[in-house]
Amino acid sequence: MTQNPSSENRPGHSRRTRLIGLLVALLVIAVAATMIWRQTRDVPQAATGSPASLAPASSASATPTPTPSPTPSRAAVPAGCMAKQQPITPSTMKIDRMKVSSPVLSLGLDTDNAAAAPPKDEPTTTAWYNRGPRPGSAKGKVVLTIHTYHKGGALGNELRQPGSGLTKGDLIRMTDSSGRQACYRYDHNVKVMVKDYDPDSDIIYDDHGRPMLAIVICWDYDASRNDWDSRIVFYATPVTA
Repeated sequence: MTQNPSSENRPGHSRRTRLIGLLVALLVIAVAATMIWRQTRDVPQAATGSPASLAPASSASATPTPTPSPTPSRAAVPAGCMAKQQPITPSTMKIDRMKVSSPVLSLGLDTDNAAAAPPKDEPTTTAWYNRGPRPGSAKGKVVLTIHTYHKGGALGNELRQPGSGLTKGDLIRMTDSSGRQACYRYDHNVKVMVKDYDPDSDIIYDDHGRPMLAIVICWDYDASRNDWDSRIVFYATPVTA
């Protein structure tokens, strides 16, 4: 006699048992995954970028990186000045800021074999030493001589006048009869005592050095001798493009 199988051994019962077990396992996995996701969401992630990527973000309170200043361009040549200087024979000297306009004489040596000065009764005239370089020359000192009066009133006195005389950066224009201008900017001056002057030096006369304007005036008047003990030499450098 064949026995009926128990309910535990029936095929339908086994399938239901396996299905329930699978559902329970899936539920456990889902719960575990949810818990892991919640934990990892609250934990800071490890930094893996390059050093640059770890830099703090810019903010309104952060100090901005300074912008490099542009390289200054060469100053423009003043109106009227030759951009590329050429030698000229001067007829006028002008100093813009001082509003000086002086006629220029072309002279050689005086009786002492020095650069000749203008006539003594021409206090505002300039003499250019025509045995040296011309204004606009590529090398050497352009020598100019100007009178100083011991009682004042000459152009040399004006150039040396504190506060209103030649100032570093002043523009000096040497103009020829056709209007061409060789321009210079005043830079500095030196005092040379007559007793200490070395005629072989290049303080005043120099045909081959770097180009310069050298304006020479008398200074330190000695009333007992009715003569001057020193010379002031004003140096200016060419203005070019």
